[in-house]
Amino acid sequence: AQLLALLREPAKLPALFKAISFLRKMGAMGEKELALVFLTSRLVCLNGAIDSVEKDQVDHARYVRRYVDVWREGVADVIAQFTTIFVERAPSASDSPEHCKELRYLLSALTRHELSALLQVLHARLPSINDATSLSALLTQLCHCAAALARHGLDFRPLLPPLFEHAVQTRFIAAMESAVKSFSTSLSDAQKYGRLPSVVLCIQDAVSSPPEDVTLP
Repeated sequence: AQLLALLREPAKLPALFKAISFLRKMGAMGEKELALVFLTSRLVCLNGAIDSVEKDQVDHARYVRRYVDVWREGVADVIAQFTTIFVERAPSASDSPEHCKELRYLLSALTRHELSALLQVLHARLPSINDATSLSALLTQLCHCAAALARHGLDFRPLLPPLFEHAVQTRFIAAMESAVKSFSTSLSDAQKYGRLPSVVLCIQDAVSSPPEDVTLP
């Protein structure tokens, strides 16, 4: 029980490797079952670290930055730990190609799950970020994150453009709707109080210096 509890703690590779070695010697479970227990335990640890990120409902950019940092470090650690302890270990006589394939499938299932969680957070939070500079900085951060995980086969950069296009489109539509509403209000007030179009539709500098007539060739 203590060894299994250690797998759910924020431990480093040497301690995890030692715990798995003891569990193997005890023979309490098979290699595939042990691999599944390891991944689910590390997932509990990773989710705990992600849940500790302050869920600031106002500053969405700050939350996404912190989320991506914790997510990248946690996912990279789990991949490296599982690969070292299970995939790259010296194969025993009972190991088969199908067994190795199952181990890699377990790892890919976890990474797909975590990537899906990241994309859900981005889809929900990015449209609420009004600062274009913050969006650009987040895109750069995510590209670096994907490039760092590319050596593990987790390069998700092609999935980012639609998310940011949606965020920019949402922000642009909101700005246009606000401008149209303000413009309609100005026209309604002008009609109500009998104001001239030159007062409503032009700024004062333009009214005082109207454009000159120009004859084009």
